[in-house]
Amino acid sequence: MFGLVMGQLDNCKECLQRILNVEIEEIEHVKDHDYIPNPSGNKSIILDCYVKGSGTKYAIEMQTAKRKNLPKRSRFYQDLMDINELGKGSAYETLSQNIIIFICDFDPYDKEVDIYRFENYDTEEKLEFGDETTKIFINLQAKIFKGGPALKILIDYFRDNVVQDTYTSEINEQIKQFKKDKKKREQYMIYETKLHDQFKDGLEEGIEKGLEEGRQEGRQEEKQNSQQRVIELYKKGEVDETLAAKFLGIDVSEFRKLLKEQ
Repeated sequence: MFGLVMGQLDNCKECLQRILNVEIEEIEHVKDHDYIPNPSGNKSIILDCYVKGSGTKYAIEMQTAKRKNLPKRSRFYQDLMDINELGKGSAYETLSQNIIIFICDFDPYDKEVDIYRFENYDTEEKLEFGDETTKIFINLQAKIFKGGPALKILIDYFRDNVVQDTYTSEINEQIKQFKKDKKKREQYMIYETKLHDQFKDGLEEGIEKGLEEGRQEGRQEEKQNSQQRVIELYKKGEVDETLAAKFLGIDVSEFRKLLKEQ
């Protein structure tokens, strides 16, 4: 449900403002479950929410399972987002500011604070590195709140579904409406189970494996393998036909045709 709600421009903008404690003038582009390919053919990523603001890129991820790989995961996300932005012959200076945000249903560093923020700097002189990359981890189990009252209200809502202001009331009503919508409800089931993280990892690895097989055995077999993996996920009820078609880069009508050919 997080990706569906944050797919709304106003919701995403307000969420970012509360986390970053800044005013954001413009959001140009929002997608939920955005697949970002790796041009080299290696591991790709699927984001819960990918936002391109004015001069800034944001990746927002909801993490329900405690993982030790989040630091390197965030590093890889930033690298791949940059690779897909910088075209051949482009100047490095054209790269956007890059902010990765993980909203965690656990304390990733066991310090009990609500927000952890990491930026690169010189460890001796405390000089800013200047690469304009930031990694943020929101701790939904926080006991110490330093990010301000607006962030605390957001955390309380994500953690306990407590409505305390207009913003959380609005997204709470939207969630109720999403649950009444059959297609939205199917996607919501992914978020309501621990399979969310496992599903994403499995799909990323499946795409990666399919690409590797494609390099070794030919593009046609690669395509067939990728199609089969996504069809299996659809039959298990882990994705709806719209999401399955998106992962394969085809229309829903084409995906339905694939199903009939099985």
